[in-house]
This record gives sequence, C-alpha cells and structure tokens, in this order.
Amino acid sequence: MPSSDRTIRVGTIDVTVRTSNRTTLAVTVTRRGGIIVHGPHTTTDLDAAALVERRRSWIYQRLTHLAETAPDDPLKELAPGSGFNVLGRLHRLRIVADSDQNKPLTQLRNTPTGGWLHVRRSTTLNPDEAR
Repeated sequence: MPSSDRTIRVGTIDVTVRTSNRTTLAVTVTRRGGIIVHGPHTTTDLDAAALVERRRSWIYQRLTHLAETAPDDPLKELAPGSGFNVLGRLHRLRIVADSDQNKPLTQLRNTPTGGWLHVRRSTTLNPDEAR
C-alpha cells in the first residue's frame, strides 16, 4: 500500500500524518518548521495527536533551535532565473522537464552564459528535496 499524507491540528500546531508500511510511530521536525508524524497505515488521528502531546517539549526545543540558527537571508524561491551562490560562484536556476534529467539537481559550469543549476520540475514542488 503506498504512503499517504493528511493534516491534523493538535492545539496550535498543524501536523502532517504520513502513513506507510512502517510499524512504529515517530515525529520529525523539518528544516522549514513543519511537524510530521510517521506511522503505519493503521495510525489514527488520536494516535498521532497523543504522540505530539508526549513529544511537545522536544518539538518546541527543535523549533526554538531552528529559529535561533536560521540564516539571515530568507529561503529563496525556486523560480526560473533565480540566482544562487554555489562554491562562491553565481549560478542561475533553470527548471527542466522530468524526462530531460535523471538527477533532481545538476550543476553546469563554464557554459557560454555562465553557471546554471538544472532542477527537475517535480523537485521544485518539494523544496526540501531540492536542498
């Protein structure tokens, strides 16, 4: 059975419940501050909410750590032509069709127009994968 996602609200926190073929429950705090509960397909919203309540202190510690260590510059939008520094050199972003490229990200250097980062279109839909 494929994995599935749904969103629930626990107190003031929006939580994504991601079910798959795993057998245990776990909670993750993403780099962007999202909360994800991973569990088996039989995971109920009550199971996920109970885990978040038990781990609330740890979740807030992780969110505080993320806020304290966040870079000064905001996250860049993955839009065609956006500039990104890679190893001290400016590269422009080019979004390509999924069928044109096997890897999520390819770096092209020394092109006539400068450096380019080619990113698959499906990768731009999930910014965490693009990192």
